[in-house]
Amino acid sequence: MDRSTKVFILISFFFLSVISNFNLVHAEELFDCTFDQTVMKSQDKWIVQFLIPQCGAVKGLKPEWDKASANMCGKVKFGEVDCQKCPELCGKYKVPHFPYILQFGPDKTKEPVQYKGAWSAGALEEAANQIA
Repeated sequence: MDRSTKVFILISFFFLSVISNFNLVHAEELFDCTFDQTVMKSQDKWIVQFLIPQCGAVKGLKPEWDKASANMCGKVKFGEVDCQKCPELCGKYKVPHFPYILQFGPDKTKEPVQYKGAWSAGALEEAANQIA
């Protein structure tokens, strides 16, 4: 094997290891002005996290949230509302703490259900699969 082939293989492995650490599917960022159109007027199932980014608990949940979001892509939509950017929306849903997670079924006339499960990707996915 010549030197250029070895360098190419080494660079390829490095590149693949770097991109494998990036989650290419993220929860959709939701805002006051788009929430009704994006979530409430859709037939989709949604899990929405109300958060403030600097909160330690939110930071702790992030890797599991991102993993669940990626795993549920095409089945249930994941969204995030930054309560610093959208205080009216967070007030509307009476967000008492961070993170605060609500599950919205396809029938938006029903009240959303508060998620109270474990903060793991598996538990979030299980809850997402059970949204009625």
